[in-house]
Amino acid sequence: MIIVDPIPGQEMRNASMIVERGAGVLAHDYHNLVFKLRQTIEEPGRLETMRERTLAVAKPHAAEAIMKDIIRRYLRPS
Repeated sequence: MIIVDPIPGQEMRNASMIVERGAGVLAHDYHNLVFKLRQTIEEPGRLETMRERTLAVAKPHAAEAIMKDIIRRYLRPS
């Protein structure tokens, strides 16, 4: 993932986590995007490493788990 100019706040914190875990890179603006994209493509193994680290941090069923928790906590009949 190449993240471009994330919105300050939660989006920036999410971007920082992705970068810290090695699952993506951050481009601070569109000019920097070209450099980051070229770097990602040209460095052998970089994209594969990012893929592996993405799988390590992925939570593919997170939205479903959150909805089940909301239903359990707040929509349960009294």
